Amino acid sequence: MVLLTALLLILPLFQQIFKPFKISKLHGVTKVQELPKLAPADWIDSEFQPRFHQYLLENYGFREDAIRLYNQMRYSLFDMSGNENVTIGKDGYLFEPWFIKAYYGADFKGDKHIAAKVRKLKSIQDSLKSYGKEMIMLIAPGKTSYYPEYIPDSMRREKGRTNYQSYIENLRKYGVNTIDCNQWFVDAKDTTRIPLFPKTGTHWSYYGALKAADSVFDYYQSLSGKKLNEAILGNADKTYDINFDDRDIENLLNLMYPLERDSLAYPEVVKIKVDGAEKPTLFTIGDSYFWPIYYKYPIHNHLFNNQSFWYYYYLSFHPESSKTDLVTQLAKSDLVLFVSSTSILSSFGWGGVDAIWKYFQNNPDKKPFAKEIEAHHKMFMEESYELMVERYKQEINESEEKRAYIDNKAKKQGLSYDEMLDMDARWLADQELNNIEQQKQRQKLADMIQKIKNSPDWLKKVKQKAEKNGIPLDSMLILDAQWIIDNP
Repeated sequence: MVLLTALLLILPLFQQIFKPFKISKLHGVTKVQELPKLAPADWIDSEFQPRFHQYLLENYGFREDAIRLYNQMRYSLFDMSGNENVTIGKDGYLFEPWFIKAYYGADFKGDKHIAAKVRKLKSIQDSLKSYGKEMIMLIAPGKTSYYPEYIPDSMRREKGRTNYQSYIENLRKYGVNTIDCNQWFVDAKDTTRIPLFPKTGTHWSYYGALKAADSVFDYYQSLSGKKLNEAILGNADKTYDINFDDRDIENLLNLMYPLERDSLAYPEVVKIKVDGAEKPTLFTIGDSYFWPIYYKYPIHNHLFNNQSFWYYYYLSFHPESSKTDLVTQLAKSDLVLFVSSTSILSSFGWGGVDAIWKYFQNNPDKKPFAKEIEAHHKMFMEESYELMVERYKQEINESEEKRAYIDNKAKKQGLSYDEMLDMDARWLADQELNNIEQQKQRQKLADMIQKIKNSPDWLKKVKQKAEKNGIPLDSMLILDAQWIIDNP
C-alpha cells in the first residue's frame, strides 16, 4: 500500500519532468502558465509563492487526463457539465448557455435599437445598389429554436420578445434583402432526412450550412441578374462518424469517452461550370456560422473570383485582406454578405455596420470610394476590440461565480477587482480572436506606436500630419506605425 501511494505521488512528477507518455491536449482555450522567475523581492513580498503554486496546479503530470476523468465522473454520475460554457440538455443534447438566453429574450436590445440598426442596413443596401453592388443579410438559425424540447427544465422561463423577432419584423418593414434560415430550418425539421443541427455541436450541421449557402447564392443571382457557376450537393449516406466541427461543444466537455450522437451526412459538392457564368467578388462580415461555408462550399475561385471574410469585423481572412482597408474592400466587392446567428444578434454589426454606414454618410456626393476612410476603418477596429472587452466584463459581472473568481484572483495578485476584471476580459477577448499571428501583429503595432510616442520629435511630426489631414492623433499613430511595419 505504501509502495502504491509512493508510486502515485512520484509518477505525476516523473511525467511532468521527463514526459515519457504522450498526453492529448485539452480542447478549448487554455492559458499557458509559465514558470515564474524567482526574485528576492517577490519572495519577501510573498508574490512568488502563489504564482509558483498556480504553475504547479496547471503543469503537473497527467493533468489533462485527470481533468478528463473528473469531467467524465461529473457527467456520467450527475449529468453535470465540466465547462460553464456548455449546458447539458435533455437526452444528451448540448447547448451553449447564451443560445438559451437569446431564445427566451433575456438579451433583448429593444425595438428602438434594432430598428435603428436595420435602417442603417437599408441605407447601406441602397448605397451599394447605386454602385451596382448587392447586399444580403443572412440570419443563421439557433440550435435552441430548432431543438427547444431539449432545453433543460432548470433553464426554462417565460419567453419574452427576442432580438430575432424584432430583427425579422424590421428587416421586412424596411425592405432589406434577407434570408431567414432560422424559420426555414424550423419548418423543415420534421421533413428533412438529415438533421440540420448536430446533437453535440453548436453550429448548423455540415449539410445544413451547405443548403444555406446554396440559397444565398441563388438569391444573389436573382438580385443581380448575374449567372454563377453551379454547386450541386451530391448524395451521401448517413454516418455516426461525425467530423470535429459537428461535435464542437462536446469537445469542450473534455470527456474520456465520446457521447451518443445522431447520424449525419457529408455530401460531396459537385462543381459545374456554366457557359457565360461570371465570377464576382464576395465580402462577408459575420460570425462563426460562416466558417463551414468558407471552408467547404466552393466559393473560392469557382463561384467567386475573389472573396474575403471579416470574422466579427475584427479579423480578416484572405491573403491580401490584412493590408486592405474597408473602402478598398467595398470597392472591389460585388456582394456584401452579413451573417449572424440568432444567438449573437444582441451585438450584431460588431462595428462593421456603423463603419460602412458612416462612410456613405460622409460621402453624400457618391465620390468614388475615397482612400481617406482608411483612418476611420482602423479606428473602428480598435473601438470594436474595446466593445468585445466590455462584453466580457458584462458577462463576468452578471455571474456570481465569475465575480467571486475574479475577486479571489485579484486578492492573490495584489490588484483591485477592476484591474483584474480588465486583465481577464482582455485576455478572453484576445483568445476569442484565436489567431496568434494577428495578436503578434497587434503587439508589433502597439510597440511601434509606443516607440513613436517615446520620441518627442517623431511624435510632433505625427501630430502635424494628423492636424493637416483632419483626423484624430490616435488614428494617425496607427496609420504611421502600420506603414512603417509594412515598409521595413
